[in-house]
Amino acid sequence: MDVKDKISRNQIHTTNFNTMSSSNSDPDWQPHQAIPTVISILFATLTSLAVLSFPKLFYPKSSLALVLSTLCLSWHFSDGFPDVFAQEQWLRALIMFGAHMSHLLVVRGTHQDLHTQPKEAKRTACYRGYKLLFNFRGIGTDWEVPYLHRTVTVQQKKYDDPTQNARKHDQIGRLRTKSRWSAVRRRVFYLLVNYLVLCLYYELLHPALYLLPKASDFTPTKESFLRRLPLTLVYPGSSAAIAARELWVRICMVVELVIPEYFWLASYHDISAIIFIGIGLDGDEDWPPIMGSVSAATTLRGFWGCFWHRILYRSFSEHATVLARWLGFRKGTTSGRLASNVLVFAFSAFMHAAVSFRIGNKCAWGRSMWFWVLQPVGFIGEGVVQTYWRRLRSTWNLNERMTRYTTVLENAVGCSWVCLWFFWSEPKRIFPLAYCGKG
Repeated sequence: MDVKDKISRNQIHTTNFNTMSSSNSDPDWQPHQAIPTVISILFATLTSLAVLSFPKLFYPKSSLALVLSTLCLSWHFSDGFPDVFAQEQWLRALIMFGAHMSHLLVVRGTHQDLHTQPKEAKRTACYRGYKLLFNFRGIGTDWEVPYLHRTVTVQQKKYDDPTQNARKHDQIGRLRTKSRWSAVRRRVFYLLVNYLVLCLYYELLHPALYLLPKASDFTPTKESFLRRLPLTLVYPGSSAAIAARELWVRICMVVELVIPEYFWLASYHDISAIIFIGIGLDGDEDWPPIMGSVSAATTLRGFWGCFWHRILYRSFSEHATVLARWLGFRKGTTSGRLASNVLVFAFSAFMHAAVSFRIGNKCAWGRSMWFWVLQPVGFIGEGVVQTYWRRLRSTWNLNERMTRYTTVLENAVGCSWVCLWFFWSEPKRIFPLAYCGKG
């Protein structure tokens, strides 16, 4: 039995067991329905390109209003996609693009030359605008997101101003540039590998093949876990005890949180790289990996900050810093960094809630948003533990061999902690959506 025969279309809006199930497709969809969607996308793209290419012809705030109005139009006509997954990804992209344009036009300002590479200064205005248009990570600019290039050696040094209690990352190496067709061949290989992995996943490993989600799996009572754990240990036969199926449901949620999105985003990234490197608009160095190294996911902060995609990092963090400063938090202080982290994840909560509401879930603006706001709480908890652990470890006189063993143990504990955190927190996002309107 295929996945699409097991999962109803309503569950697409509620669980992550079917992120890319073919049941996402609308059987009544017709190609002509995509015409308004395509026109609105082209209109928004061309308008944004004109604003970035000729910044002196537009006032920043009025140009941002113009761009946002075209994005609202595209949001309205987003129903032309043939399946829910594609529509969901496009709606997310609209919000991220709006934040990106706001960052360029207002927070940073395009009356400066945002693209500072000398080789780009000689190009046409439209080309310079193009290099900023979808460059969410600031690749090749002086505001490039750190840790994008896996082969880059990063050196930290203090600011020249001794009053600055901060550090900056100075990249002293770059990803070695490959020839155009060598880069294209490599990306095609990556794309085929991703496709093979996704085929194996959906045909053999997809959780819905072995654990069909049911409405009874998402009752409000089962959303709680830690509060029921003592009761389960004392009275395992109680009706409120945690059942084995609940554990498998939560494990499936953790798997679905990471694996499909990782390979789908990597595939979209490679397709775009093949196109734009192939036609000569970009070089290989303009397309560093969309995801970081999985070895960085030994802490929750490393998961979100180094392993997961950093598309949102620059625009969301800049807006969060401005808002935190407006609220009275000083930049560079512990409270200021915490406020910025909370605001970044609050923006993410808003984005996911808006998208979920747009594709049909009426309970999107509710408890499910707390999943994102809880992430900084995990940062604080693991930070406290790491601080005391480092102090304890510094008192030990370990030889080189024992140091390696200790590092391996730390990484294993760290990976377990990250998995357990999502095991506990991911249902707080899924359950309220799945139980929407059922009690």
